[in-house]
Amino acid sequence: MTNFITRKKSTLETPLLRSIKQYLMCVHEMVIIRHNQMRVAKNRFIKIDPNDLGAPDLIACYRGVYVGFEIKVEGKKQTPKQIEFEKRIIDAGGFYYVLTSINDAVNAIHDLNGRIK
Repeated sequence: MTNFITRKKSTLETPLLRSIKQYLMCVHEMVIIRHNQMRVAKNRFIKIDPNDLGAPDLIACYRGVYVGFEIKVEGKKQTPKQIEFEKRIIDAGGFYYVLTSINDAVNAIHDLNGRIK
């Protein structure tokens, strides 16, 4: 039997996610590996793979380094699973950013440029 996990996805988060993804796809040396997708069933978003709970919305490789981007609308917080996943990425030598705007994405790239040689 499939174990389905339901999560309500903010309708405001989707356009922000698309905009940030479009920006990041234009960044030189940035490769978007995965866009954490949800499926809709009976008007609910259902995450299919329970092993990915907490995975960031966008996973990328930038100059050979793993980077996770979690997209949140202003005022929303990370879930405990997302915080746990963030720690795992950082402990493994990757980078993780919570983005609430395109400006946050621009600042994240500037930060990465200063930290990655």
